[in-house]
Amino acid sequence: MCGICGIVNLNGEPVVEDALWRAVHALDHRGPDDCGIKTVGPAGLGHTRLSIIDLSEAGHQPMTNEDGAIWITYNGELYNYAALRSELAARHTFRSQSDTEVIIHAYEEWGEACVERFNGIFAFAIYDAVRRRLFAARDHIGVKPFYYSIAGGRFAFASEVKALSAFDGAPLLARENVAEFLMYGWLADSRTLFDGVRSLEPGHRLTLTMNGEARVETACYYRPAERVRRDRYAEWDAASDEKVIAYCDELLETSVGEQMISDAPVGAMCSGGVDSSLVTALALKHNPQVKIFNVSLRDNVELNEEPFARAVARHLGIEIIYYHLDRERFRDALVETIWHSDFPLYNLNAVPVYYISRVARDEGVKVLLAGEGGDELFGGYAWRYDRLHRNVRARRRYGKWIAGLLNRTADLAYITRDDLFLPHFRTTTDDVGMALGFASGFFGRGARFEAALRAYGFVAKEEERYAQAAMLSDVREYLEHLLNREDKSTMQSSVECRVPLLDLRVVDFAVNLPYRFKVRGGEGKWLIKKVAERHLPREVIYRKKLGFNLPAREYLDISDRIFEGGFWEREFGVPRERIAAESVRGGGSFWYGFLMTEIWGRLFVFGESIDEVKDRTRNTRKKAE
Repeated sequence: MCGICGIVNLNGEPVVEDALWRAVHALDHRGPDDCGIKTVGPAGLGHTRLSIIDLSEAGHQPMTNEDGAIWITYNGELYNYAALRSELAARHTFRSQSDTEVIIHAYEEWGEACVERFNGIFAFAIYDAVRRRLFAARDHIGVKPFYYSIAGGRFAFASEVKALSAFDGAPLLARENVAEFLMYGWLADSRTLFDGVRSLEPGHRLTLTMNGEARVETACYYRPAERVRRDRYAEWDAASDEKVIAYCDELLETSVGEQMISDAPVGAMCSGGVDSSLVTALALKHNPQVKIFNVSLRDNVELNEEPFARAVARHLGIEIIYYHLDRERFRDALVETIWHSDFPLYNLNAVPVYYISRVARDEGVKVLLAGEGGDELFGGYAWRYDRLHRNVRARRRYGKWIAGLLNRTADLAYITRDDLFLPHFRTTTDDVGMALGFASGFFGRGARFEAALRAYGFVAKEEERYAQAAMLSDVREYLEHLLNREDKSTMQSSVECRVPLLDLRVVDFAVNLPYRFKVRGGEGKWLIKKVAERHLPREVIYRKKLGFNLPAREYLDISDRIFEGGFWEREFGVPRERIAAESVRGGGSFWYGFLMTEIWGRLFVFGESIDEVKDRTRNTRKKAE
């Protein structure tokens, strides 16, 4: 993995290298092995390298083609690069063993359609000097990040938002997006919390053309919903349990094996949950020397998954390297992890992921395999999918009036009650814009759910259509948010994270599986667990799902004095006492959402240092004084 950045002056003026180097150095943690820049007329590309494939100097970036007309800065891994290289070798000259060079020649051969041939995790930008065009793309599911902005007559991009500050200064707050982010924990389209900064959406490509008036266009090349096929669904619907289990086992083993391709040491994260434990077991089949890592909670027996990780180790005959987390260690890394995340940290387990990565790096491991994606693809959130399944049946029985209960009515009621949100999210100059911004996010999610529902329009049972659509929506929306956490928290320690369960072949298989293979008898991930029975002890497979959770109330026992004169008070007029009352009452995830956003706002909006904000979190008295 690496860090990428770049700039294109839309007026055609040459790039100032100092700003480009500042952006590169803001990404040093993503690639400590090498760095470089290249300017070509109005374009400048920057790169920090974490050497994984072809560790030699031949893998240096930015990289060019044979005649120096095309330059690339690239972050990611192509798992099918060897096959693509073989196909391209007859017509192109290769000077390295890297997958980076494969992308260059694939672009020369197939143009922008090259991304449709890739199977991997990637974000890259190619500057084509002959066509005066910049072409960028992000991987199908959104494992690797790509942010961009257009301001001051220039187009800029980077792996992390903080690097964009080198070009245009610190971006301003996008106030209209804050309420939606607080409500959901993420924004489900290209918007961010920074004014003018966009995130290239998963499965999208971007083209900046400069022939005549400069123009930026984005287009989608991959949608999971479009991979749903009536014939494939029918084929699996007619298959026996044994056939489906055997096929899934073989597919996952192939995916894990391909994602272990590396010239640097590979390890695996094993939380003790079924997904990461299965990935660990399959990885050991390919390489028995793989190092395994786990974070345990030494101060919370109820949420501690170490006993299950130990059961996996005993069963597989391996040793696991443990990191023992407690409240003090969590608090010590919290602020810095939020800084690296670019956004408020609504998934607190980003901190243990950071610690796992740090330990792995200390052990010489540069690549970690993770089990992300199993829940979204195979029905891991069974309580929600099964409830939706039952509610749709009830609606059919008791009438259409119950349909409203399937929507986010509870959330809407929550944010409008007690004047918690609406008075504070208005401004004197932009009331309408604020309202429209929030509404677009809310109803945009609804529109995407309807699209997912249409993808399963051929399924006879209405309740199955709704449950499948919910899973498909999670793959497109919720999963991207989790992957951002995975990427930023591992790259914080200069470690690459790979997710074998999100291989494109696995995604295509999962979205075409009938519901009974995902949730059966109220048991989520039925198929994954059946596959796991071939590799893991039952005590690990059939246990209460903990989901790598942390004792949030204990670990975030921070005084509400942190809100005094802070982000919420200064930007939105929400008083400390109001937030303190919210914390006592609960309100789902909102109580710590306020805290995470406060820390983020002090870092990114007010420009306070990491150490300054850390000092503010050290007081553990909750009540207003």
